Amino acid sequence: DFIWFGNVQNLFSIFLEWMKVHVIAGSFACLGMFVLATIICIPSTILILGSGFIYTEAYGMGMGIYIATVSCFLGCCLGAVFAFVRARYMTRDLIKLFAKRYHIVNRLDSALKEKGFQVMLLLRLSSVVPFNVLNYIGGVTGI
Repeated sequence: DFIWFGNVQNLFSIFLEWMKVHVIAGSFACLGMFVLATIICIPSTILILGSGFIYTEAYGMGMGIYIATVSCFLGCCLGAVFAFVRARYMTRDLIKLFAKRYHIVNRLDSALKEKGFQVMLLLRLSSVVPFNVLNYIGGVTGI
């Protein structure tokens, strides 16, 4: 909010009203906002609540919740994939450099290589590590 000089709430309400008028284009815009929010590590809770509200206003309770759920799910999944790929191919070399210097990073990386599925599943189910950060953790380690 500091960067936008206190206009984030105003811009968000304008975006939600635009989504209400332009439902199909708003669906793609909502999907893009979820992808962008996931990539730059912004919590998507406000977008989830806002899209649920807007879609129930536009389509009614049943269909609106269905469309909002599908849109939120697809946006978060696409954002997670993009964040993972970004971390894997842009910062993996940096992690290898840190592993040479700091042995704890090397141990963490090897532990995630050995039992990566179990560790990532437990981390996804817990609320200790945020969803967006886990995408990058998965990308920079050797899973």
